[in-house]
Amino acid sequence: MQTVKLQAGEVLYRAGDISDKVYFIEAGEVEVRRVMDHQEVTVATLGKGQMLGEMGVVRNCIRSTTIVAGTTLTLASIDTNEFKEAFGGEKGVGLKLLRMICDRLCTTTEAAHVAGDPAHSGSVAGMQLLGASPELQSLLGVGGIVIQSLPFVVGLSESTSVEIKPNRVGLPMAAAGQLGEDHFQIEAGPDGALIVRDLESWLGSVVNGRRISTFERFETGAIADLHAGDNEIITGGQWSPIRFTLRLSSAMAGEAAA
Repeated sequence: MQTVKLQAGEVLYRAGDISDKVYFIEAGEVEVRRVMDHQEVTVATLGKGQMLGEMGVVRNCIRSTTIVAGTTLTLASIDTNEFKEAFGGEKGVGLKLLRMICDRLCTTTEAAHVAGDPAHSGSVAGMQLLGASPELQSLLGVGGIVIQSLPFVVGLSESTSVEIKPNRVGLPMAAAGQLGEDHFQIEAGPDGALIVRDLESWLGSVVNGRRISTFERFETGAIADLHAGDNEIITGGQWSPIRFTLRLSSAMAGEAAA
């Protein structure tokens, strides 16, 4: 373990950063901040003896919150590999069970977060597809892809690099294990509601904690609604490294920013 010290107001990590460490608070307090309704708000305060950063490390995804020191702060940090080895490593039963628990907690949180009104094409000013795992961040870059027209398809590339077209992005064949040739499509429904549609992929997808697929359509359906703000899209199962954040900015937010 290594010791990390921060002064009040300093940032430990930000939402979107790569999850490379788990932290234990030895002294002081931190503010857990999340973007809600286009504003960054404090959703929790953590103090001595509590842990943070474990969700991203266990689930192999980027940080979902920003952590700011609320007071003078002392933490113990442990890197990803060392933390996972404590649970038996990637092949260990302990880590698999921990990952299942984290997935269920995140699914519950997402389900509560998306209980509001679905996003509509007329109320969305911008659409941005971001990588939500280290693998996809390296492929799509920090800024991701700006979606300018719908429908927009996500699937595989015919080359060894990312292919970006006006209505499609293709990822290289290295992603083939969890990604179909044309895996899912972002579109506007007949009433203008923005949705994700599974395109008869082999493994289906998980959208904001809800599973969609064509082969399970009588149980789960092949379509999931989207909401304003950040939406999580995972191709394949919950443990898949092919994880996206689809960020929908509202027209009101765009006007305010201007």
